[in-house]
Amino acid sequence: MAAYSLATIVLGGTAMNGGKGTVLGTALASLLLGILRNGLVILSIPSYYQQLLIGLIILVAVVVSELKPNP
Repeated sequence: MAAYSLATIVLGGTAMNGGKGTVLGTALASLLLGILRNGLVILSIPSYYQQLLIGLIILVAVVVSELKPNP
């Protein structure tokens, strides 16, 4: 579950190297990941691939977070 928490925080807008996120952003990211996980379960995707997809989402979110300039 730690991976889902990390994904939610990063997708919510908080930078990995420190920064400020918003409650609204984190709530929307949590909703998005919940819908994604639910859809994958409904589609009977094996849990291994679900974890792989969440990991890829975290990786992309961290890379995008690091590439964007921090004020």
